[in-house]
Amino acid sequence: MSLIRASAVERAFEIARSGRAKSIQEIQKTLDREGYDYRKIYGKALCRQLHEVIQGEPIKPLAPKKRAHRRQFAFGAAAKPLKRTALS
Repeated sequence: MSLIRASAVERAFEIARSGRAKSIQEIQKTLDREGYDYRKIYGKALCRQLHEVIQGEPIKPLAPKKRAHRRQFAFGAAAKPLKRTALS
């Protein structure tokens, strides 16, 4: 018997790989019966990955979020560029 217990997320992936669960809800019920905090199994990315494991699909990496392009001004976004004037 192992002295180190797997985290709820690690155990959820073990259950998904084993084929014992056909849904996220079944994984959560199994975790609850085994004494894990099943409420840690939430979130779009984690549930998507678990669903892919249940379906037997390879886990796809998440695409990075696209950043909006912002103009950089010397004195902040509200500052306007200085106009050049002729010296008098």
